[in-house]
Amino acid sequence: MEKKLGAILIVVQDRSAVKKLQEILTQYASIIKSRQGINIQEEGYNVITLVVQGDNDTLNALTGKLGRISGLKAKIISLNIKKEEI
Repeated sequence: MEKKLGAILIVVQDRSAVKKLQEILTQYASIIKSRQGINIQEEGYNVITLVVQGDNDTLNALTGKLGRISGLKAKIISLNIKKEEI
């Protein structure tokens, strides 16, 4: 299956969602290439960005699980990139 490169933006609005979020990210650690967290305290939320690489089914499964967590929102952008294009 062809691998895709993706970026996932996660906005955590309720800190009670963090435990479940961390469990899911640990399950998918093998496809997470980079993770950055930013606390936007004055607005009352946190932002996590992930760079991921995997097949379409795995990326969709991860994003779907994240989307079912109450208290956060997640969105993915993905690209098909072939080695000769890099």
